Amino acid sequence: MMKQISNILHIMLLVFQILIFFLTIGEIIHFAEKFDKIHNDYFFGIHLSESDTPLTHIIVFCITILVMSLLFYLLNLFRKVILDFRKEFVFTEKNGKQLRKIAFGLIIIGLTILTVFLIFFPYKTNYEISNANDYTIRWVYNLGLFVGKLTSLLFPIFIPAFFFMLISKLIKEGNIIKTENDLTI
Repeated sequence: MMKQISNILHIMLLVFQILIFFLTIGEIIHFAEKFDKIHNDYFFGIHLSESDTPLTHIIVFCITILVMSLLFYLLNLFRKVILDFRKEFVFTEKNGKQLRKIAFGLIIIGLTILTVFLIFFPYKTNYEISNANDYTIRWVYNLGLFVGKLTSLLFPIFIPAFFFMLISKLIKEGNIIKTENDLTI
C-alpha cells in the first residue's frame, strides 16, 4: 500500500515539475514577446500597473523566475524523499535534511511574495465603494482587502512549510530511535 501511494505521489510530483518548467518557459517567452504590454501580467495576484517603470517589470519578472526555479528545485527534493519512502528508507538523516530544506525554501518563497506584495499592493488598492463618502469605510474596506489577499497568498505556503518542518523533526527523532533500536541486542 505504501509503495502504491509513493508511486502516485512520485508521478504527481513529476507532472507538477513538468508543469512548472513549462510555465517558467512560457513566462520567459511571454515576457520577451510582449515587453511593452507587461502591465497585464500578475505576480502571485499582484497587478503591475501601466505607471510602473520597465525596470520594475524586469525586476518582478526576475523575481518570478527565481521563485519558480526555487519551487522546481523544492519539488525535485520532495520527489527524492518520496523515492526513498518507496524504497522504505523513511527514517534517514538525509530525508530529514531534505524536508527541512523544503520547509526553509517554502518560507523563503513566502517571504519573497510578502515583500513584493507589501511593495506593490498598497498602491494598487484605491478601490471605491459605491456610496461610500466616508474615509473610514474606504479605509476599512482596503484594510480588509489587504488582509484577505495577504492571507490567501501566504496561508497555502506557510502551512505546508510548517508541516514539512514538523515532519522533518519527526523523521530526525525517528532516525535516532531507529539507530538506538538497531544497536540494541
